[in-house]
Amino acid sequence: MASVKITEEEYASLKYASPSPLRGFAAMACSYSGKFFGGYARSGSRNYALNGHNTAMKTQPKIKDVAFRHCSYLDLEIPPRSLIYCDPPYTSTTKYTTGSFDSEVFWNWCREKSEDGHTVIVSEYSAPDDFECIWQIERNLEMRTNKEKSEKRIERLFILRSLLNK
Repeated sequence: MASVKITEEEYASLKYASPSPLRGFAAMACSYSGKFFGGYARSGSRNYALNGHNTAMKTQPKIKDVAFRHCSYLDLEIPPRSLIYCDPPYTSTTKYTTGSFDSEVFWNWCREKSEDGHTVIVSEYSAPDDFECIWQIERNLEMRTNKEKSEKRIERLFILRSLLNK
C-alpha cells in the first residue's frame, strides 16, 4: 500500500480549492477534532491522513449503495417515507465556513418533512419544544487526554414529538 499523507502545505492549498473527494477528505480527516478545515491536525508521529484512510476503507463496504449529493438540504430530493438523519451546525458553536445557518428555516423544514411521512432525526444539543429527545450521550467537547481541561456537552437525538404517538 502506498503511503497516505497530506502535508500541511497541501492541506492549506486544499482549503480554498474547488470541491473534490480529496478536499473533503483533507477537510475532515486531517483537521483538528474532525472539524471542517478546523486547523491542520498534528500530534507527534500520528498520521491523521492514514487514520482517516483506514477508517474510510473499513466503512466503504457498508456504504457501497449510498448516493452522495453536494447540495443544500432544501434542494435535496428525498424518496417517500425516508429516514432522514440531520446533523446541522450546532447552535452556539463554531460557524461553518459557508456562512450563517438559519436554524428556524431548518426546524420548519424538519416539521414539514415529518408531516410528509418521513422520519426525521436531528442531532443537536437542544431543540424546539415540539421535538422530543430520544437518545443522548455525554461527550468531551475537545479531543484531549487531560479530561480536566475538556468541557463536556450532551449530544442528543431529537424527533418531532407528535410522531412519537403514531
